[in-house]
Amino acid sequence: MVLGVGGIKAAVKDSAMADDIGGKQARMLAVALRATIAELSEQLKTHDDDVNRRAVRRQRQQVKRAATLRDQLNEAHRHLDELHRRFPEALCTMDPRRPVRRPMSGRFAGPARTGHVLPSQRPERCVCHG
Repeated sequence: MVLGVGGIKAAVKDSAMADDIGGKQARMLAVALRATIAELSEQLKTHDDDVNRRAVRRQRQQVKRAATLRDQLNEAHRHLDELHRRFPEALCTMDPRRPVRRPMSGRFAGPARTGHVLPSQRPERCVCHG
């Protein structure tokens, strides 16, 4: 099938629109994953506090529950990392014009880690969408 000039332009426009839609979906999923990570972290923290107060016979169940929560937390982090690898320009949380934060002592502690995107994965012009 041969596309004319109009067909090629439409195909390019559809491709760009699909990329934009994919980026929007990735941002929405990233927000949901971050909320899930925060919720699981809080559950794990309160769960660890509760384990110390439980009777010895119930601690086995509590340890299994904590292991399940940790597995879910690791899985959510893995999904978020994969999203950042797949859509670095859509999910970058760092403004390249913003200077690297220094610790209170004034010594340089290395590159600031914001989000899960490595500096080598960031596009030249990063547009942050939050």
